[in-house]
Amino acid sequence: MDAVSKQRNVLAECYGLLGQLPVDVADVGGVLERLNGCSFAVQFVSSRDADVLLVRLIKALPCVDDGLVSGLCLLVSNICTKQQVTLEDKTLHTLLEYLLRCLRLCSPWVLPAAVDACGALVYANMARLEPLWEQLLASGGALETLLRPDEPDGKLRLAALRTLGAMTVKGEPPLPDWCTARMLDLLLDCLTDTHCPDPSVPVEALMTSALKSLQKVFSTKWGVRSDQLGRLLGVLKHLSFHGFPGQKSVRCPSLVPSPLCLHLPVPQIAEQFRPVTPKKRRRRHRKAQGDEGDTPQDVESSGKTSWKGASSSDSEFSDSESGQLARQRHQQSSVRRHVYLALRALVKAVDCREMFSYWLHFLPDIPVTLGAPQTQTILLTILRDPNPQVRTVALELLTDIMSHYKPFLGLASHSGVQRTAFRTLSETVAAIIGEVHRCLHLALIAETCPAQTVQLLKCLAAVVSGSPYHRLQAGLLTRLVGDVAALLDHRDLQVQVGSLTVLGAVVGMVPVSRAEVEASLHPQQLLATCASKLLVSDEALRISSTVVRVEALQLLTLLFQGSLLDLRESADKVVAVVRLCLLDAHLAIQLHAIKLLGAFSRELSTSLAATSCTEEAQSLLKLGLDLWLTCALEGSLQRCLQDDSLPVLQAEACSCLASVGSQVWDALPEDRRLVCITLVLALAKDGVDTVVRNAAIRCLGNLCAYASLREDLLFLMDVGDVVLEALGEPSLRMKASWTLSNLTEMLADLRKQGSRTEVPATFLSSLGTAALCLQKDKNHAQANAVRSLGCLLQFFTRDHLGREDIGMLVVKSVDSLIQGLRAGLMKVRWNACYSLGSMLANEDIVAGTNVRPVLDALLGSLVSCSNLKVRIQAATALCAPQTRAAYGSEWATVWRGLLAALEAADQPVDYRELQHQNQLRDQLCLSICHLLALAEAQDISEIESASRDYEGPCAAAC
Repeated sequence: MDAVSKQRNVLAECYGLLGQLPVDVADVGGVLERLNGCSFAVQFVSSRDADVLLVRLIKALPCVDDGLVSGLCLLVSNICTKQQVTLEDKTLHTLLEYLLRCLRLCSPWVLPAAVDACGALVYANMARLEPLWEQLLASGGALETLLRPDEPDGKLRLAALRTLGAMTVKGEPPLPDWCTARMLDLLLDCLTDTHCPDPSVPVEALMTSALKSLQKVFSTKWGVRSDQLGRLLGVLKHLSFHGFPGQKSVRCPSLVPSPLCLHLPVPQIAEQFRPVTPKKRRRRHRKAQGDEGDTPQDVESSGKTSWKGASSSDSEFSDSESGQLARQRHQQSSVRRHVYLALRALVKAVDCREMFSYWLHFLPDIPVTLGAPQTQTILLTILRDPNPQVRTVALELLTDIMSHYKPFLGLASHSGVQRTAFRTLSETVAAIIGEVHRCLHLALIAETCPAQTVQLLKCLAAVVSGSPYHRLQAGLLTRLVGDVAALLDHRDLQVQVGSLTVLGAVVGMVPVSRAEVEASLHPQQLLATCASKLLVSDEALRISSTVVRVEALQLLTLLFQGSLLDLRESADKVVAVVRLCLLDAHLAIQLHAIKLLGAFSRELSTSLAATSCTEEAQSLLKLGLDLWLTCALEGSLQRCLQDDSLPVLQAEACSCLASVGSQVWDALPEDRRLVCITLVLALAKDGVDTVVRNAAIRCLGNLCAYASLREDLLFLMDVGDVVLEALGEPSLRMKASWTLSNLTEMLADLRKQGSRTEVPATFLSSLGTAALCLQKDKNHAQANAVRSLGCLLQFFTRDHLGREDIGMLVVKSVDSLIQGLRAGLMKVRWNACYSLGSMLANEDIVAGTNVRPVLDALLGSLVSCSNLKVRIQAATALCAPQTRAAYGSEWATVWRGLLAALEAADQPVDYRELQHQNQLRDQLCLSICHLLALAEAQDISEIESASRDYEGPCAAAC
């Protein structure tokens, strides 16, 4: 018989004894002894067994029998923490009420076990214990009594703190605010009055336990009340220097928010901060920190026994005087470390606008001096704390601040004047950022531990990402880049990765001072460094440095995206890098090599479009052909497109192909182009991964614009079939609508160029019907649909309009575009104005259509729309007809409408629209001149009458 079966037999026998009435107290003692002797490492108690067993036991046990109560408490703790059981609400209430009575009646030596049992019951169950909240948390309740400073038993206070920590574990539904606020008050009381009469329990153990509980409170995302926040931060700042060598821990009163932050704007925080530390590095970093306590991320995911977890064992320290001193220092550093962990959790729990006003107490705006006196701030901890784990967590907190409060860092502005008695918020934030740079510079110089250096670099990347260097003191960026560049060849690979990440953050800054970045980075030298790391011939070395090579590829991609590298000077190295990396066995290397190829191709395409020099254009075109023919289209890119087992690689290959550019694409051999088109069309069909299909559909939308494919009717019809099929799937609808608008725009361009390509009317009708269905969407797909309808209306000729289906399509399209002028999205309104202008420019449609509703709708937008860009486009559309006959009897209405709009253009507008006000006036004047140029003799009287009515605006315009 195995151990589990034996223990289940013991459980059954105990049931039998407890089922006899009356139950002998001696039998109960035997039952407890036998059950506590079982191994709880294996599962042998079910939830139902636990409910029945524990209820029977407490009915048979008097609260005054200390020995039996102690055994019962041990059993409750073992079952609740080591067996996967879920007790019923009634059982929970009964057990907890019994244990609370025991706390009042039992001898002192039993109390720690009883409190531990309470902690096991309340762990993640507080929401189910509502009837007992008052007994546990109210003033004079069980926890307040056990946690009072004059409690002589330190172990009892420690057990009570663990139980309070168990109460803070997040459950469903969440606790009401008063419960959480009460827990916070109890914890702050413990941290404020740290006197412990019991010499066997260090004060630091109580502090650490309370700080761990604080982390759990904050991890519930509960909003700390404003009246508690100042006191809380004052306590945490006081404890952040507990036992700090050479520093006296100054007790801080309740902190008050900085008066400079009283009128902070509410920032629009976007989730754009990219994690800059690879996951592999983070795992190593956590391992280096040891198991001293839970991080904020670990609090919610910790195991069920974590409520009872104590601090690190002291067995590693000897009992000698030096051993006791080492133990004390270890405990003090544990307190400081958990203070910073609590602050990290608090960053995510409190409104960023309110919390930022307190951070000025933690970050200095004056230099951190090496001698006394020293301002006690996070930066002093980073520079001077003797414990590397504390320095690491302080760095992590600084990283969180720099990333989480990034919008507020944008307020910084260095005035350049000498410090005065009063500093504005912008100057203060600029000074703080300067001190952060100075601190990290000193820390990088002094740090010798690679793990610490990695965390410093991670923090630097966050600082760079949020700092507005164009408004800060000159030279900060140059010194930072110099510090980081010195670590590019560090012996530790993770340090190299961190250095490349920081330089990537420098390259990706927006807004950016291009001159300063180029002067500090030396892009060509950086390219050579990255290439040397990527062009490694030794296979073993190449595999071991994969993380470095991935980061180097990302940095090169950013350099080309920022237009910081000369294409011709860098071409040889890029070709060699891309060729080698596309053949690499590692997926991440292939993926980022394709991204680099795409970034280089986009920059090349932009340069080709911008150059007017024939020789330079030929040189760039040859460069592009060499890159694509020798690196990508010799088989590597086709292999990526055909590998169905790697959809991420397929999608990126499609995106890369979309960036070739028209001139390079048209110069490629026809057989290579045909292979690419065939593969992309296949990936856009049904049955392929959704991400890949989206990328392939977008690629087809780009290819439509290339000159060599614009008149390829078969290709355009293939793209149309793909789009019509994809529009029926919600996950593809957005990209398909964009490709549809590109396709129809190419058809409109064919009409403008006088092409004789015959497009089947049924195909056009299918595209128009799809666009009409798409126009019902209430998102950006609607904007694409409106654009598509306008392009089709521009394409139709008199021959098309003779067909009944096309005629009905035109009527429905015009009505749909008029409705689009009232859409919620301004992009839809703008596109509707543009499309109606395209329709009015098509004389074949105007000749057979009543244009009065169109002109009235455009005039309505011209006068009433709050968005000036829409009004500008409406004015442009109104002058689209090229003949007087196109306006018909509405010429006078349009004339007066334009004059009224010119008068309204001088009215006050939203400050965000000021930049467009002059452009609106100019366009209105052009439209008025256009109507005057088309005017006939019968219009003279209306011109004269309207000009007198609007004499003021007309005179001002002249």
